[in-house]
Amino acid sequence: MLPDRDLFPVIVMAVLFLAVSWRCVGAGYARALSTWFDPSFARRYRWLLLLAVCGAVAGLSLDRLQPLVVGLEGGALGAVREFGNLYGNAVAAFSLITGAFFVAKLYRRERVALWIMGLFAATLAAGLSSDLWKVVFARSRPFVAEQGWFQYGAILGSGLDWRFFSFPSGHTVTTWTMAFFAAQTGWYRTAFVLLVCAECTAFARILAGVHWPADVVAGALWAAVAALPFAHWFRRMEAQHGAKHGRYDI
Repeated sequence: MLPDRDLFPVIVMAVLFLAVSWRCVGAGYARALSTWFDPSFARRYRWLLLLAVCGAVAGLSLDRLQPLVVGLEGGALGAVREFGNLYGNAVAAFSLITGAFFVAKLYRRERVALWIMGLFAATLAAGLSSDLWKVVFARSRPFVAEQGWFQYGAILGSGLDWRFFSFPSGHTVTTWTMAFFAAQTGWYRTAFVLLVCAECTAFARILAGVHWPADVVAGALWAAVAALPFAHWFRRMEAQHGAKHGRYDI
């Protein structure tokens, strides 16, 4: 018996997603993930890691501004909110990345395909790790009556309710990882466009009332750290492929 025809797009995207994931493993990007657990990584980027931690803590002071932003209306603000909430969605983001990869392969842009695989791997790893942070910190979303951190009892009692997974913002992690990966690999024009989109996403999550300002600040800072090993691996692979000056742009 064939599945419902409405499921075919989902099945196709799932197959393409797995295909790109497999190509990323073949390109060695899975090994880049192990860099997170290498002591030399912490030593090499200790100041960035310290800055990220301090920035996330400092971001808590911005939470008092959240009530001033939620509910703001207007043509431009409404457009930003709708765009940011859609663009930062993991399904939408990976659909775009997966589609871009196969377009690059179709036109035999191997270096572009290699870069997109790095973007895919970095975004996937950052997104999954941010879900782990959400579970660890178990922070209530702004609209929840039971405010606080480490709400494990509420999580278990509600059946893993998403209302208690606020910190950090997953939408922010996804979009800022894409922007930082582009910047760290020297694709500056692409990075600029992705950065504008990432900023819209971060603001949209606060505007929609589903995240505190500290959540999006922490998400952006974690994205900067998470993208580093994948950007480093891409530069290494690019150099092996003989790319001029180790960088190029689109």
